Amino acid sequence: MVLILIGANDFNRAITAATVEANITSITNTLVAGGISPTNIFICNVYWAALHIGIENDERVLFNTWLDTFCPESGYNLVDNDTTHSDNILEQIVAAYDYGDGTHNNSTGSQQLAQNVYDVIPAAITANSQGHIV
Repeated sequence: MVLILIGANDFNRAITAATVEANITSITNTLVAGGISPTNIFICNVYWAALHIGIENDERVLFNTWLDTFCPESGYNLVDNDTTHSDNILEQIVAAYDYGDGTHNNSTGSQQLAQNVYDVIPAAITANSQGHIV
């Protein structure tokens, strides 16, 4: 299992969604060329953070939207942290998961991130049991 997680700092440092998308594509192509089955690749989207204001948040949303299509089309597993961790109305990390700085997770938030990955694993196991395991 390979887990790819892009953090808030990528967009905070003015890296565009297009650049992150190209990097993810390159990483996944390299993994598959090296023999990793797409069903064993898990990619996390990016949840809202205090660092994402204005264009940084726009780029985060563009990336997540791209990832929503890229993962199923390529056979990768999408780990949806945005749904569980973003309060898009208040434009903040969900309060119950906030360490107190508007960006980082407390222990409950970290447990939810782990649960998000765990929730996707059964579908990957099913796909692998149907002969797609590498």
